[in-house]
Amino acid sequence: MLTYTFSKREKALIAVFAVFLLVLAWYQFVFVNVQDQVSALNAEIATAQDTVTTDTAKVSELKTMRAAIEQYKAEGLSPRTMPSYDNTQNLMNLLNAQLSGTTEYSIKFGDLDTTSESGVVLRGADLSFGCNSYADAKTVLASLAQGAYPCSIDSLAITDNTASKSSSGTSVVGSGTSSSTTPNFSVTAHLTFYEKASGSTTSSTAGSNATTSTGVDLSALSGATS
Repeated sequence: MLTYTFSKREKALIAVFAVFLLVLAWYQFVFVNVQDQVSALNAEIATAQDTVTTDTAKVSELKTMRAAIEQYKAEGLSPRTMPSYDNTQNLMNLLNAQLSGTTEYSIKFGDLDTTSESGVVLRGADLSFGCNSYADAKTVLASLAQGAYPCSIDSLAITDNTASKSSSGTSVVGSGTSSSTTPNFSVTAHLTFYEKASGSTTSSTAGSNATTSTGVDLSALSGATS
């Protein structure tokens, strides 16, 4: 039987090759696996940090909302529920009641913004009405701002007609209906009403189907759209 004796050089090469195989196996099965686990843990940590940041922002927003609610309660204001789109008919019923005590009024629903990322539809309305006193104008505007449906008064102008009327000798007659005489005070305002968005909202309807009323029963306009 033949035998072979490795030389010292061959033994050294075999030892180096064995060490290389051990290092390669360690890199493939240990180091790479550990790196993958570290990467996965880093991704989980980043996700957790994002969640913490988001939750912190939500908590801060919630505290702000609670503080605003407490302030509203302290001022005697009650919370209002935002209606769903399309709330035009109910809105016209409310406005008809709130404006019935004026000498004359006109309201036009025109601009409609459905692009809000917060899921809120912004329904604009141009309003004008006449009344007998500044106190009456203030009362009507307060009833609009604090009505059953959330809204904001974006612009407002109150004109005192009493000076020009006293020189011409005219007087105001009638209530809640259109009149050819000039009221003591004329009010114009632009309002924005807020509604919850739904899949049926389309911004193209805003310009083509504006609803206009001049001192008539708005609740009778059952077929009106915005």
